Amino acid sequence: RSTSGALAMSGMALGVDDARRLLTRPGFGATPAEVAAYAPLTRAEAVDRLLESTVTSAVTPPPAESSDSASMQRPARDVSAEDRKAFAKRQREEGLALRAWWLHEMLVTPSPLTERMTLFWHGHFTSSQQKVRLAPLMYRQNVMLRANAVGNFATLLHAASKDPAMLIYLDTVQNRRGHPNENFAREVMELFTLGEGH
Repeated sequence: RSTSGALAMSGMALGVDDARRLLTRPGFGATPAEVAAYAPLTRAEAVDRLLESTVTSAVTPPPAESSDSASMQRPARDVSAEDRKAFAKRQREEGLALRAWWLHEMLVTPSPLTERMTLFWHGHFTSSQQKVRLAPLMYRQNVMLRANAVGNFATLLHAASKDPAMLIYLDTVQNRRGHPNENFAREVMELFTLGEGH
C-alpha cells in the first residue's frame, strides 16, 4: 500500500471489521458494544483510546490468602510428614485460587491490553507456582508485572530482577560465597534481554 493511501486511510473510521480485529489483538476478544464504540474512531483515535484505558492494578480483589504473609511460612525441618503434606496441599489450593482470580480479572478488566501484556511478561520473565510453591509470592509477581505491563522495559527488568518469586525460580537462593549460581545471570542476559551468544 502506498504512503499516500495509508495516510488517507488513517483519517477514516475503522469500521466494524477493523475495530473487531484491533480489539482482538491486544485483548482476549471484544464484545459487540466495544466493537461498536471503536468502529467510528480513526486508527489514531482507537490506539489512543486503548493506551489511555490501561491500568496498573487489578479491579477485582485477590484471594485473601494472597496477601497473607502467614501462608508463606514454610514448615520447619523437624515438622511431621503429615504437616508437610498439608502445607503442600494448601499451597496448591492457593495457587489454583490465584489462577482462577487472574482468569476472572482477564474477563472483567476495563483494560484487556494491560492483562494481555501482564500475561506476555509472565511468559517472558517465566516462573511457576510448581517451583516457587508460595502463592503469595506469585501474586506479588503478578502485581509487579501488571504495574509495569505497558511501561518502560528497563524499569520492568529491574523490578523483575528483585522479585522474590523470580529469585526463587532462578535458583538465587542457592548462591554461596565463592560458588554463585549463574542461572539468574544467564537468564537475564540470554533470555530476558540480549539473546543467546551476546
